[in-house]
Amino acid sequence: MFSSIVVPFDFTPACQGALRHAASIAEHEEADLYCTYVYEDFLAHYEFGARVTDVIDRESVEEARRRLERKLIDIEPENARRARWGAEVLEGNPAFSLAKRIAELEDPLVVVPTHGRGRFRRFLMGSTVNKLLHDLECPVLTGVHLEDSDARFPEPQWSNVLCAIGLHEGSESVLQAAAQVASGWGAKLTVVNAVSLFGGEPVRTTEFPMDLRRYYRDGAAQDVAALLRRNRIEADVRVEMSSPEKYVPVVAEEIGADLLIVGRGHVKGFAAPFRHHVYDLIRGSAIPVLSFKEAPAAESGS
Repeated sequence: MFSSIVVPFDFTPACQGALRHAASIAEHEEADLYCTYVYEDFLAHYEFGARVTDVIDRESVEEARRRLERKLIDIEPENARRARWGAEVLEGNPAFSLAKRIAELEDPLVVVPTHGRGRFRRFLMGSTVNKLLHDLECPVLTGVHLEDSDARFPEPQWSNVLCAIGLHEGSESVLQAAAQVASGWGAKLTVVNAVSLFGGEPVRTTEFPMDLRRYYRDGAAQDVAALLRRNRIEADVRVEMSSPEKYVPVVAEEIGADLLIVGRGHVKGFAAPFRHHVYDLIRGSAIPVLSFKEAPAAESGS
C-alpha cells in the first residue's frame, strides 16, 4: 500500500521512536525509507520559504546528513534489513520543503510525532505537523502524545484496527483505505461512528428521550452497514450518540485497538464540525493515528 515512508527528523527522542516505527512499517511494506532533516534559518519560522544562507551556530548540511546516517545505522540491524533507506537533508522552511519532497515520491506515508498542543497555542506557534496534516495529500501517521518517547510509537503489530468515520462526503474513501490497511496486516477491522447533533457539539444524551436516542443511533448504524455492504467490507460496527473525541477513545480501549484510522479534509455543510473533532482525535489519541485525506464520493470508487 505504501511505497515510500518518510520520517521528518529533528534529532529529538520522539523522532527516534518514529524512525524505529517507520522502519518496521517499511520492512512490512517492502518500501523505501527516508529519514529527512530540514536545515532552516530563522526566516523559515515565518514561512517565507527562504533558503538557508549563513547562520551562526548551525550544524553544516553535511554534518546533519552524517548524524542522520548514524541514526539509521542504529535501527538498521533490528528493523530495516529489507528496507531501502537513506538520509536526506533539505533546506528552507520545514513544512514547505517536506511537502515538496513528499510530492515527488510514489505512494508515500509520513510518520511524525506531534506535541499535543491545544488549538490556540498550535495556531500561535505555527506547528509544522499541523501544516503537514492540513496540506499533504498522502496518509500521515502520528504517534501517541506521551512523555515517554519509546511509548509514543510502539512496535507496529497492527492486529486490531479501529476506523472512525463521520458519514459525510469523503468518509467512504477513508473506510476503503482502512479496509486495505487491515487486509494488508491481517487485522480485524472495527468501524465507529459518534452521532453528534446540533452542529457536532457534545450532546448530553440524558436530555433526550430514549426513543429519540435510539432513532438517531439506529439510523447511523444502518448507514454504516449500508456503506460496508456497498464496498464489500466486513467489519464490526460501534455507534453511539456522543461526540467523537469522547466515544472513539472509549471504543478503542474496549476492543484493544492498536491503530486508529481517521479522515482529514475540508468538510463543508452540516458535517463541517467533524473536521475539528478529527484533529482532536489525532492530538489526544492513546494509540497511533493513521489519517487519510478524504476524497470526494466520485473519486473514492467502490
